[in-house]
Amino acid sequence: MIHHEITHQKLHDPRPSAETTTLRPDEWAILATLCDDDPMYLELVAKRLDTERTCSVFWGKP
Repeated sequence: MIHHEITHQKLHDPRPSAETTTLRPDEWAILATLCDDDPMYLELVAKRLDTERTCSVFWGKP
């Protein structure tokens, strides 16, 4: 966000999964509700879900 405000360019994140989202907007809304709209808890849970997805792809688990 700050990078965009200063440079007027989108910041490129080189991580392979950076451009993909694991949750649809309605799922994000449900997750936010489950996290009592606590932004830090929401970020923690979202990162945990991303880690699970990444590990399951790496280890070949569904």
